[in-house]
Amino acid sequence: MPLVDVVLDAAADTRIPSTGINSLALLAQYADANGIVGPDEEGRSLADPRNVAAHLGAGASTVTRAFGMLEQLGYIRWTRSWKSGPHNRPGSVQIIQSRSVAA
Repeated sequence: MPLVDVVLDAAADTRIPSTGINSLALLAQYADANGIVGPDEEGRSLADPRNVAAHLGAGASTVTRAFGMLEQLGYIRWTRSWKSGPHNRPGSVQIIQSRSVAA
């Protein structure tokens, strides 16, 4: 399923608030053909809700909740980043193109 169809399906899903739809549309702009989302023009990771929030002019906590909902409903696969002392693991986001419809 092309990325645009995933975004359109999400837009028609009444369970997803506008921030979720806007976040998914932004992620789709930076995704490759496999749905893997790359960095923005400034090299910032879009797996970090704070960076998506900056693009959308939304709050980071609102985008974090939207990511969680999109993941729960099967629209994205989100690996959260974490820092532990000197160790750093970057996050990742992938738009799921062959998702099963969640009830």
